[in-house]
Amino acid sequence: PKLKYTLETMLIDKAVKGHATDAFKKTKSLFSKGPKKEHCFSIISVDGKSINVECENESEVDIWVNNVNAVVEYMKKKINSY
Repeated sequence: PKLKYTLETMLIDKAVKGHATDAFKKTKSLFSKGPKKEHCFSIISVDGKSINVECENESEVDIWVNNVNAVVEYMKKKINSY
């Protein structure tokens, strides 16, 4: 993949449920409301990059957000233990 479409795992700050970035607002138009807030989440890096995702349902969002945040916390603990 192109570098602009990637996030380094070590630079991920958090996963946030809902329309956490302006990217979701850009999907709205005169004919479209955009994705439902409860079906969306963003993975945000410390340098401000983000990956914005729309899921089929809210339970999928919860699974992704919880697991990404668990990995972030694990990596932070690992780094701090060195």
